[in-house]
Amino acid sequence: MEDFIGEILAILSAGSCGFGMGATPNAMANMQVLTSKFAPSVKAYILVPIVGSMFADFINSLTITFFINFI
Repeated sequence: MEDFIGEILAILSAGSCGFGMGATPNAMANMQVLTSKFAPSVKAYILVPIVGSMFADFINSLTITFFINFI
C-alpha cells in the first residue's frame, strides 16, 4: 500500500511542478512522463487538471476584478 500511495504522490508532485512551469498542459506532460516509466495513476489524472484549472480560474477572476475596481 505504501508504494501505491508513493506513486500517487510522485505523480501529483510532478503535476504541481508542471503548474509551476506554466499551465495545465505542462502538468499533464510531466505526469505522462512519470506514468510511462511507472504505474499510471487515475486519481492523479483526475485531480490535477480539475483542481488546478479551477484554482487558476478562481484566482484569476478575483485578481482581475480587484484590479479593475482598483483603477
